[in-house]
Amino acid sequence: MLLSFTLAVLSAIGSTPVHPLSGATVGGASSVVNASQDSGKAVSALALVGDDTKTLVRLTTMDKVHLAANYYPPRSKTKRAPAIILIHDAGGHRKGLQPMAEYLNKKGFAILLLDLRSHGDSRTEKLDWSKLDERSRTTQWAFASRDMAAAAKFLRTQKGVHTANLTVIGLGAGSSLAVRHAQDDENVRSTVLLNPPEKSLGLNMANALTDLGGMPTLIVSPKECRKDHSGLQSQCHEDNDGLEYVDLQSLHSSAKDMLTDKRLNNGIYTWLKANVLSSK
Repeated sequence: MLLSFTLAVLSAIGSTPVHPLSGATVGGASSVVNASQDSGKAVSALALVGDDTKTLVRLTTMDKVHLAANYYPPRSKTKRAPAIILIHDAGGHRKGLQPMAEYLNKKGFAILLLDLRSHGDSRTEKLDWSKLDERSRTTQWAFASRDMAAAAKFLRTQKGVHTANLTVIGLGAGSSLAVRHAQDDENVRSTVLLNPPEKSLGLNMANALTDLGGMPTLIVSPKECRKDHSGLQSQCHEDNDGLEYVDLQSLHSSAKDMLTDKRLNNGIYTWLKANVLSSK
């Protein structure tokens, strides 16, 4: 038995891990957790990847779509951690948000970073965003609300996670999914919207934000969108009888460079610290 174990370890060290859904290789060592939205069950498994602890997760939605995700568990052993779901833009993938996930995890949050259906490592022959027409994309984006439900349910099963303190962060069109989920999930404490479009895949952002009715929300705006996002902020406050619940942070970078802006992650954390981590 000892010999078999030794050979297995040597084999793992000498080979590159393969993603269980797509066959693509992923850097570092990782373990896999399978989680079904129907059962709510998940196997606890952690592995050290570089300097960060994360788990490769396979989620199953209520309509039996399989999703690839990374879970960054709480680092504290003494207190429950608030949780964050990170959502990429339409046509994007989770890898672009990985630096943000790692940063916020180090700051005390449990993070779930997923590829939505038809995107990234969640793509299949039947569901591939790059091959869908505009109508099909709108339909699939609406169905992605089930991806969000599966993600939130997974987080509620994880040890050390504060189940009633969830933040949803969406990039671009992912902002629409963040707001939609916040409307339906009583555990969502705040939303962060990175360059949210005025209209995207069937959702009007101003109307959706107005319907949140006072939930703390941060809009992060690239330099070319400041005027539009400032107008969005003003409209939400006006439509809620002057209640000021939408904050605006402006970056010096353009939309295409905002994820590499050095101010981005710290700005989000500072805002979350005041609105999510504070004792008020």
